[in-house]
Amino acid sequence: MQKLAKKITVVLILVLMLGLLTACIPDFSSLGVKGANGADGIDGRSAYQIAVDNGFVGTEKQWLESLMNGPSAYEVAVKNGYSGTEAEWLESLKGKDAVSPTIEEIYAAYLANGGALSFADFLKEYLASWGYDQVEYAAQLALRSAVSIVCEFSNGSAAAGSGVIVEYDKANGNALILTNYHVAYTGTSRARTVRIAPYGYRAGTDIGIEARVLGGSPDYDIAVIEVTGSDELKSSTVIRKADLADSDGITVGEKVLAAGNPFGAGLAVTAGIVSQDSEIIEMDALVAGGAKTHRTIRIDTAINSGNSGGGLFNLDGKLVGIINAKRIGEDVEGAGSAIPMNIAYGVYVNIMANGYEFTPKKIGIEYKISNTSVILDAGKLVIVETIEVTSGKGVIDTGDILLSAKLVRNASTVAEKAIIRSFQLPDLLLQARTGDRLEVTVRRGSEIKVVSMTVV
Repeated sequence: MQKLAKKITVVLILVLMLGLLTACIPDFSSLGVKGANGADGIDGRSAYQIAVDNGFVGTEKQWLESLMNGPSAYEVAVKNGYSGTEAEWLESLKGKDAVSPTIEEIYAAYLANGGALSFADFLKEYLASWGYDQVEYAAQLALRSAVSIVCEFSNGSAAAGSGVIVEYDKANGNALILTNYHVAYTGTSRARTVRIAPYGYRAGTDIGIEARVLGGSPDYDIAVIEVTGSDELKSSTVIRKADLADSDGITVGEKVLAAGNPFGAGLAVTAGIVSQDSEIIEMDALVAGGAKTHRTIRIDTAINSGNSGGGLFNLDGKLVGIINAKRIGEDVEGAGSAIPMNIAYGVYVNIMANGYEFTPKKIGIEYKISNTSVILDAGKLVIVETIEVTSGKGVIDTGDILLSAKLVRNASTVAEKAIIRSFQLPDLLLQARTGDRLEVTVRRGSEIKVVSMTVV
């Protein structure tokens, strides 16, 4: 039987533009009404109003009737810790007008009667009682922090990609946006002009909100874009910064959403699952010739040209990664990649702390994976690696087993992590600054020791 050769290529997924964009952009002042989590939080609306904001169409009576199709709000409250009768619960929900309680008053009554869920988790449970979809919930949050990006370069070329707002100062109209290096740069040259647009609007070389590239790392394919003094950002009632997740916590099979700018045609969302929580892919180097490896999350979510730099979100609407590539070739389907958030955030922190230049930090030790096992944790498969020091540079003994690490700056903890995977220590060090102290807990024989070293 003849063996067929397979060609698999990992490609970047931005849209290269052969001509200037000419699409019109509407007046940003009409971005919409205040969402369920505006800049100042939820603002005293009733549960019915929350439902309308999140897509319910109908009268308040129809909405109340719709609650009968699933567990009642009272049943949700009991499930999550309420101990009184339904009559007592209803009495506790009466708002200031004794008729229509706000969602905050409902939550306060829930807490007062023994409930322990966070507001976000309670809201999801409450909305689920009338059929609110979790994927829709996550998509709505994701789109509020997502942006389309169009970059124009000094050589006359232009490209469209995506980004995610990670810092937002509404009062001053400022924002910091994460995207891919290959969206904001060509080789070592950063974009000459940058324009961004939120959901419902289009960005082009001459339309959208003006922005600029602050810095980036070709080794990690991450760049930071800044918007300052934007009237559109000041007036928006829907834009928000993304909530960040610990990407080490994702699991295979977990549902995720990609929010981006496919085909350069405006923001859209696709859904899928995590296929592999951590894998190494090889791509053409973004600056010099040859190949470069990247640690990524593999997903089967639909990814298309223009999705580069967009966010990968979990069902809580939290950002778990930055989309950067997909595999193409014979017999390849559903193999997209995202840079884990713990890497992307670390690179972002490093760029912002070092004059917009990515400056890697070191501690001078080497280690290897000496053993790998798989355990069940709350029904989920978790890979556990034994990380053994092979060269301690006079700081840690060879043969020590890494257990945890804590990054300390001026006596305050910056970040800490239990070390069960080999990538966790270098990911943590991305947030380090020269002079920081790294406190590493190790197992040395039968003893547990804490070793301190200085970051250089």
